[in-house]
Amino acid sequence: MAEGGEGDSGLIVASVPEGQRKLMCIQYPGFVDNVDRAINSLGGMKSIEKVYYEKTHVLEARLRPEDRFCKPVVGRSLPVTNLVLRVRRRRGRSSGEGGKGGEVGGSGERCSGPDTQVEVLGMVRLTYQFKGMADFQVLPPGLNQVPYKAEALDPSIFQISEPFYDAFEDRGVPLFLPPWAFSKFDKPSNYASRPDFQHKVTGNQVPGSSRQRRQVFAIGITFDHKGPVPSKSHPDLPEVPALHQTKLEAVKKLFEERPIWSRGWIQYRTKLPNVIVRR
Repeated sequence: MAEGGEGDSGLIVASVPEGQRKLMCIQYPGFVDNVDRAINSLGGMKSIEKVYYEKTHVLEARLRPEDRFCKPVVGRSLPVTNLVLRVRRRRGRSSGEGGKGGEVGGSGERCSGPDTQVEVLGMVRLTYQFKGMADFQVLPPGLNQVPYKAEALDPSIFQISEPFYDAFEDRGVPLFLPPWAFSKFDKPSNYASRPDFQHKVTGNQVPGSSRQRRQVFAIGITFDHKGPVPSKSHPDLPEVPALHQTKLEAVKKLFEERPIWSRGWIQYRTKLPNVIVRR
């Protein structure tokens, strides 16, 4: 520690040499009564050191570290430039004669000295803040009076007397598997509700009406067609070659059985190539 100077008000400041005593600050999301338990909820000193040196991880605080279903609160790093100070103030005591004075020495006389002493312990370059909210916490079954025996949320789901594997794998019972996270974000945000979607189907919005007509000699039939179904091909369609007459007769027999066939089913029944069926 380098020595500092004394001011007019009796203030002594001790500075830290540059490049030494680099510290980190953790704004713990709660009131800390036990420092060891607070460090344990952060994963221990090894987890804190790993997060600090790798710089890419977030610091997780599990309010119930012994509970496997506890959803951690995420803390993210924030670069800062702060100092950690230790301030000591001496309180004066009277000499027994009702007078006010400084600290009394061994001989009963008042000792003169600085009222406040400030010591710089180190510099903080990184602070972890927990600005997000804690997600929904999943509470596991509690413990019974019998040691190492848990109480199930629903006795019909989990039978304590049976082994874990037999109760959940050999029988078709629902699994008690809570989700990893209930919400997508850990910060509150405004949700813009949209009005109810209303869609009115008009006469020209039936399926197939918006499809572009094929530039071939095909006859299109819509769902709202009320006239007779065409029984012959388009009059401008060229004559089928004599080579394909037998194949055409096979297709006609299919349509005599029922009026609607898919192209794939026609190809399967007639064993015709896809090129001929498309024609």
